Amino acid sequence: MKRTGNLYDYIYDYENMCLAYRKAVKGKHTRQEVIAFKRNFHYNLNLIRQQIKDRKPDIGHYLFFKVYDPKLRDICAASFPERILHHAIMNLFSPSFSSSSLPSPSSSLPPPFPPPSLPPSPPSFLPPPSSFPLSIPPSFSSLSSPLLPFPPSFPLSFPPPSLLSPPPQPSSSPSSLFFPFSSFPFTSPLFPLPF
Repeated sequence: MKRTGNLYDYIYDYENMCLAYRKAVKGKHTRQEVIAFKRNFHYNLNLIRQQIKDRKPDIGHYLFFKVYDPKLRDICAASFPERILHHAIMNLFSPSFSSSSLPSPSSSLPPPFPPPSLPPSPPSFLPPPSSFPLSIPPSFSSLSSPLLPFPPSFPLSFPPPSLLSPPPQPSSSPSSLFFPFSSFPFTSPLFPLPF
């Protein structure tokens, strides 16, 4: 088995911590602990990052409760900041765990996330420029209707050249790594953070 090392510095990387936050908050937006964390988001996230960097994370704050369905169980749930720490660690180590523990590559797994140093590529919302129809009247030449005047009495309008050009590449700033669509006014981030 190939050894993976020197990953500790990537655990407290800002992009990895933001991804860990998004995974930890999924389905828990209305919980009091999450709402309190969001109120002072940057301070709380940087506090967790600094604790990891100093190799002194504040852990051990568990919530103990009992579940009676279908039988009695004692449950130990981690606090929300610890969940962020768990996800930050597993973001880096899960690809190496899964590749060595699965017997075949055809097992169904979610695709691995990109490394923290690479920004995600923005999806293209427009078809390639070669697929825009540039000749409309011949497409409807077999239709005879008074609503479709041929030749057209109005100028045909095509997409402006700015829409035909590829979208701008995101910069390497931390906010653009997680908000690649910020240059488009008609879109919003897939996972909004409370900034």
